[in-house]
Amino acid sequence: MIYLASPYSYKADVELMHLRYEQALAKTAELTLQGLAVFSPIVSSHQLSLAHEMPTTWDFWKTVDYKFLDASSELYVLMLDCWDKSAGVTAEIEYAKEIGLPITYII
Repeated sequence: MIYLASPYSYKADVELMHLRYEQALAKTAELTLQGLAVFSPIVSSHQLSLAHEMPTTWDFWKTVDYKFLDASSELYVLMLDCWDKSAGVTAEIEYAKEIGLPITYII
């Protein structure tokens, strides 16, 4: 399974978070249509967070996301604006390195 990391809440208001969700959703669909098994934490949690007033911060989601990284065979990093400044994305990259996951940077 591919874990698709992408920025979400870094310096974002509700509109920008929704745009980033839409971008992650489109990339997840594109990769899935190529026959890849993809997990995007943003696609998985955006609506959940909105519907149930859950936090959108990395501090809240990191434990869950690390478990999905543990179950993944590769990390793809979707290089949206500010991807390299996102606390979540940079932590996911570091964790992937620690556990030996291959990392691919995509646009």
